[in-house]
Amino acid sequence: MSTNQAFERGYEFLDAAHAALIHGHAGAIEELGRDLQRYRSELAGDWPDFARTHCRRHPVQEKIQESPFTRRCSQQPRGYPGDPVILDYIFGYNSLDGVSDLGRAIYERERCQTSCRSVRARRDRLAAKIDETARRVSQPRILSVACGHLREAQISEAVASGAIGDFVALDQDPESAAVVSREQRSNGIRPLCATIRSLLSGKAGLDQPFDFVYAAGLYDYLKDAVAARLTSILFNMLRPGGSLLVANFHSDCPDVAGMEAILTWWLVYRDEKQMSRLCSEIDPAQVAESKVYRDELRNLVYLEVLHA
Repeated sequence: MSTNQAFERGYEFLDAAHAALIHGHAGAIEELGRDLQRYRSELAGDWPDFARTHCRRHPVQEKIQESPFTRRCSQQPRGYPGDPVILDYIFGYNSLDGVSDLGRAIYERERCQTSCRSVRARRDRLAAKIDETARRVSQPRILSVACGHLREAQISEAVASGAIGDFVALDQDPESAAVVSREQRSNGIRPLCATIRSLLSGKAGLDQPFDFVYAAGLYDYLKDAVAARLTSILFNMLRPGGSLLVANFHSDCPDVAGMEAILTWWLVYRDEKQMSRLCSEIDPAQVAESKVYRDELRNLVYLEVLHA
C-alpha cells in the first residue's frame, strides 16, 4: 500500500475543510479538529509522519493561516512553539488589523477551543495563587519560571496593590524579559533573563528562598528526567511553608491532533501518575503536602507541593 493510500482518509478530512474554508465557512476548522483527533488514534505510530509531512503540505494550511494565531504558531518566528505572542493571541491582547474576515472568524473559533480556555483559566489560577500567597505571607517573594509576558501578574490584586515584596520573572527569551520590563517593572516585577540550564546548574543568580514558585507552560516541553530534576531544584528554593506549582497539558485534551497537525505545536503530555513521579528527587521529609489535580476542563494537570 502506498503512503497516499494509507493516508487516504486523512486527505479526505483536509480536502473537505479546504473546500469549506474557500467558501468562507470558518466552522470547518472545528470539524477538522474533531476528525483529526479521531484519525490520530487510528494512525497511532504513523500519525507523526502524516501530521508533520502530509498535513503541512496540504493547501488547507494556507487558508487556515489567514488566522494570525495559526500563522504565528506555524512559522515560529522566535524558533519555538508557544511563544508569549502566541499566548497573547489566546488571551486576546493582540491587534487584528489587516486580518481578513475569514482569518478573524477562524481565530475567534480557535480562541474558543477547550485548550485555549484552559490556558486562560491557568492564567487566572496563577493570579489567584499569587494573591493567596500575599494573604498568607506579608510581602512574599515569588518566582515565575519561563514567565513569558507574565500576564497573570497584570490581573493580580496583590501585585496591583504593592503587596508583593519581590517578584522575579525569569525567562530565557530576552524579548519576553524586555516586554515584562517595559510593561510591569513599575509594579515591582523584576525580570531576569536566564536559561533553564542555568537553573539546573545553580548558576541563575537567584536570591533564595521564595514563598511561591511556579511554572505555567514550561513542563510541556521537558523530558521526564529534566522535569524531575528541575522540580527538586525549584522545591528547594522554597522557604518553610512555601509552595511550588507546575502545570502540564494532559494527553486527554481533545485539541491535541489539531495542535500538532495544524499549529505545529508538539508537547510532552503527562497524566496524574506521571506528574506525581516528578517529585521523585524531593526529600519526602521536607514535604508537608503534595497533590495532583486536573483543571475544570480536564485539559491540564497540576502538581502542587508544599514545603514543610
